[in-house]
Amino acid sequence: MHLLRGFALVLFVLTWAHVHADDEYVEHGGPNLDKNHDREHYADGEHDSEFDHRAFLGDREDAAMHDLPPEEAKARLKKIIVGRVDTNHDGFVDKQELTDQVLRSLRETNYEFAKDVFVRADTDKDGLLTWDEYVRDNYGEFDLAELENDKSEDNVELKKLYQDEEKKWKIADANGDGKLTLEEYQAFSQPEDFDRTRSAELDRIMADYDRNGDGTITFKEFLLDALNKDEEHQVALKEQFDRDYDKNHDGVLDRDELRQWALPTPEETASGEAQHLLEIADLDHDGKLSIDEILRSHDAFAGSQATNYGEDLHKIKDEL
Repeated sequence: MHLLRGFALVLFVLTWAHVHADDEYVEHGGPNLDKNHDREHYADGEHDSEFDHRAFLGDREDAAMHDLPPEEAKARLKKIIVGRVDTNHDGFVDKQELTDQVLRSLRETNYEFAKDVFVRADTDKDGLLTWDEYVRDNYGEFDLAELENDKSEDNVELKKLYQDEEKKWKIADANGDGKLTLEEYQAFSQPEDFDRTRSAELDRIMADYDRNGDGTITFKEFLLDALNKDEEHQVALKEQFDRDYDKNHDGVLDRDELRQWALPTPEETASGEAQHLLEIADLDHDGKLSIDEILRSHDAFAGSQATNYGEDLHKIKDEL
């Protein structure tokens, strides 16, 4: 029985893709930064530079940079900036050019990740993924009927997860044939990127947090899933809730406020990361980055043998 393996894996995917209150960190709440970006950007209160590297370069280019000595990594970064990022060739990179680069990298990374999982799970290699293939790959040997008789907390949660995913699978299946193409699988695994699955996923997240069913999320409801019940941590979360998430300051999160927090679009994520990189590297505060500024802040844009951040995160993704 591989239920525990599947359960742990799927919970990790949900933690990666969806927001839980305990993952929020109060010190990274700058203006106009999308908050899903914030959540992935900080781990246990520590800034994750590897997030910046992957967001700017994409996973493959970032991995290549890690194998280079610092000076070679800087030379490669300069080549990327001149040839790919500075699209108007004026010698500077403005926020829109940064946003466009991050958006390209995010989409390439998301596609490659979805493709890797899709190819692995497609055991009959027909280019289509059935629900049974997906379940075997992600849950292992799974018997839903077996869970009906086991009311333990873990199994109740696993059953709900299975049923939620099955509903999302049917929405992602655009032609209703019961099988997913790679594009349909992307809509299933990355629902924030696709209109047809984004709304359904937002419904699911709202239902998870909105315990009284009034269509809004109070701070008390927001806090229920927080693993850290420390009073100081709760005070920090309350400040973040009021400052960053409750946009109209009415004391609750409505549906659109929840969407901005839990399911920002790729464009919003890219814009937030671009703003973050500008704040790090724009040393003369002119709203754009020179090649020299980028190279002087090299560690914010790319890793190298000397800045080998995020190896554990790469290992986790490889295991998925």
